[in-house]
Amino acid sequence: MQLCLMIIMDTAYSSESTVDQQEYIEPRCEHCGYLLVGLTTNRCPECGREFVWEEVLAPQPGRSDRIFIYLSQPPGKLLHIYATIGAILALLENAYFGWAILFLLSIFSWMIVIGVYGSKLFLAGMVRMSTHLRPLVKQQKHRNWLVIPLIFTAMLLLIYLNIPLYCSFFLSKSSMDRLALQATSSNQGTVPQTGWIGLYYSDRIVATKNGVKFSIVSVGFINKAGFAYCTTSPAPQYGESYQHFFGKWYIWKENI
Repeated sequence: MQLCLMIIMDTAYSSESTVDQQEYIEPRCEHCGYLLVGLTTNRCPECGREFVWEEVLAPQPGRSDRIFIYLSQPPGKLLHIYATIGAILALLENAYFGWAILFLLSIFSWMIVIGVYGSKLFLAGMVRMSTHLRPLVKQQKHRNWLVIPLIFTAMLLLIYLNIPLYCSFFLSKSSMDRLALQATSSNQGTVPQTGWIGLYYSDRIVATKNGVKFSIVSVGFINKAGFAYCTTSPAPQYGESYQHFFGKWYIWKENI
């Protein structure tokens, strides 16, 4: 992170130290590249398109200024894709209410996205405040600045409402109900000890006095967590907590 800030500051310093350095570029048509020297009209004789003399003859930025302007451009597709991947990882983490590896990958992805986005936004603000760089910046697609905030806001809203968790739960509910029926209608101990339950893989399935509970593999860093089916309200137990989720299903967690 410090290296990135150093590169940005070095680029800004180099641009500021060469404010008066501008390269002369022969006026050419933006569409076909035809040399426009000596023309008396504002129409390209090669492709026939009109142009504006003020834009063609405008001073061009020097090399250091071009680097500075390039770094301040709105986020592109690559950063949008990276933000989308980070959002998908965060939604999957919510679907498994705390899968540790997804949580770490999502945090890492968003740290990069926010760092790059914040740096570009900072540089864009400096360009806007610069009296000599602002006229050299071409018209930008400002909507590109809104894509990442919209992705981030939509991700937070879905996680706040637990939409991914409800989706994974209802897609797995039929398998979970079969497990609960097996545990409550037969002798305890006949339920499988591990296995897939819908979209969840459990590394520990335990029949209880009034139902069944199972932990989901890789959920949490230290403590186990998963779902519990209880025909009656679960009695508080030392080292465990229960939170009602849907119907007779509860989210249970170990408290160590």
